[in-house]
Amino acid sequence: MTKWPNEVRLLFLAAASTAVIDHQHAEKLRAHINRLWLSATPEETIIHEITILAEAMEGEQCAD
Repeated sequence: MTKWPNEVRLLFLAAASTAVIDHQHAEKLRAHINRLWLSATPEETIIHEITILAEAMEGEQCAD
């Protein structure tokens, strides 16, 4: 299990808290949030983008 910075955790909760996604998709979203956050993307943009991605992933199974 990856240990994400608090900023990533908080942005994930703000953007994808209502989506029902599997663990693998959640980890992919957290990794994407981390990349965006490290590249100094504004928080509003990150939340908007992750919300759209989480909604698209909702209910989907991650390919192994």
